[in-house]
Amino acid sequence: MDVKKNEDGSYDILVSWGSSASETSTWEIHGTYDAQSGTLTYDNGKYSVHTWDEKDNETISGEETTKGSFSNEGDKLRWKDSKNSGEGLFVRISD
Repeated sequence: MDVKKNEDGSYDILVSWGSSASETSTWEIHGTYDAQSGTLTYDNGKYSVHTWDEKDNETISGEETTKGSFSNEGDKLRWKDSKNSGEGLFVRISD
C-alpha cells in the first residue's frame, strides 16, 4: 500500500494485492481523513484486476467502483471495502 497526503488534506492510496505471480488486484483510492474518528473514507475507489501472460503483456479486467474506509488502530490500519466481504488489517513493518 502506498499512501500520499495531498496539500488539501485529502489522501491518495494505492493498494496492490497479489493473488498469484501473474495476477494482482489494485485499488486506486482518493479519500478524506476525519482526525476525530481516526477514519479515512472514500466513495469512488477504482478497483481492477491486472494479469500478465508469459510474454509480460498486461490485461486489465474486472473494473468496478468501490467505497470503504481505513481506520487507525494504533500501529495498525483496518480496511473495509465494498469489493471485499471481509476486512484487511495492515501492520507497519519497521525499516
